[in-house]
Amino acid sequence: MRTRTSRIAVAAALSAALGAVVVPSAGAAPRTDEGGSLPAAAQTCTDAATKVVPGSARNAHVACTDDVLTATVPSRGTTRTLVYGLHTGRTADVTGLGPAAEQREAADVAGTDAGDGTVRPMYGDWYIDDQYHAHTDENLFYAIVTNGEVEFISWVKMTSRIGLQFRHHYFNLSWTQLENRSVTVDVDVRSREDISFWPDRTVEEDLYGNASYQTSWSQDGYLTTDGPGVFYWDLHDRSVRDAEYGYFKVIDDFESPHYRCYKTVPCKYPNGQEA
Repeated sequence: MRTRTSRIAVAAALSAALGAVVVPSAGAAPRTDEGGSLPAAAQTCTDAATKVVPGSARNAHVACTDDVLTATVPSRGTTRTLVYGLHTGRTADVTGLGPAAEQREAADVAGTDAGDGTVRPMYGDWYIDDQYHAHTDENLFYAIVTNGEVEFISWVKMTSRIGLQFRHHYFNLSWTQLENRSVTVDVDVRSREDISFWPDRTVEEDLYGNASYQTSWSQDGYLTTDGPGVFYWDLHDRSVRDAEYGYFKVIDDFESPHYRCYKTVPCKYPNGQEA
């Protein structure tokens, strides 16, 4: 059984190794486009939500990554779960499926399925900072749709960072609610090996998240690799719970740049490039 972990005791050492990991304070103003509106991606999310969610549905919960919309729709005493590719226009019903099967469908509708069990983000941002450091940035939008209208939308910015070592790598996951709303966020962080012509292998996974409502959060830890090869981490099986509006399921893994590990020297991004 997965359990929520606490790594506060190692925060100072890990933050130093990762470089300056900065989490905006709870009082920070939300970042907006010129004119004070939410980013253009929010409009993409709301436009898609009104298209995917049936017009008669009430209190449908929608979440958007850069690639995929997830809609949880009440329907005649049950709940349907749909995924929609924001850049392909494809839809799939994933009601009743487990996380792995849901993600396969999400990768298919997003057009990001590499065909060998791996999923690469099409529009999310990742960065290789130098040979031993990389990070990812992603916006998660969540909304309520009733009778074909978006009643509410807000967003969380999520960042993950790695500092590569031999086998146990410094890792940080942080998020900020950019309208200072109180939320909890859960993320299953997986360390995975990239295996050519075969499904990728999960080396380890751990649940990151906050147990009480916050407006921002940062958690330090480690990711483990177990030998020479090409590895990456992904952010899997995610959710946001808003103190006022409830639970929002996010079906769309976010995959980091791949790095190479060796027998006798630390893992790295060769020449500052993806392996």
